[in-house]
Amino acid sequence: MKIISAVICVLLGAIAFVTRQAVVGGVGAALVLLAFAYSPRAYAIEKGSILVRRLIGTARIPLDGIREARPATSADLSGCILLWGLVQGCQRPESKHVLG
Repeated sequence: MKIISAVICVLLGAIAFVTRQAVVGGVGAALVLLAFAYSPRAYAIEKGSILVRRLIGTARIPLDGIREARPATSADLSGCILLWGLVQGCQRPESKHVLG
């Protein structure tokens, strides 16, 4: 992930340099900082919930409705939109994902 982050930062910097627009550089910097703030720092299991600790705040995922935990396969995520590592929406009715 560090390589991808570095490539994105260089790409956004190059776009800001080429366009010579401070707004473009500011938006690029804001996107990088926002992604960093939402990235998980630690995980914990506490009082029937999984806690995902992030700089922007802790996300709590209740364990009540979880029936199975396993790594997702590409078939599990087909038809889904991923944003910031979270499943935002699936078109498959059998897909049931917990959003944090």
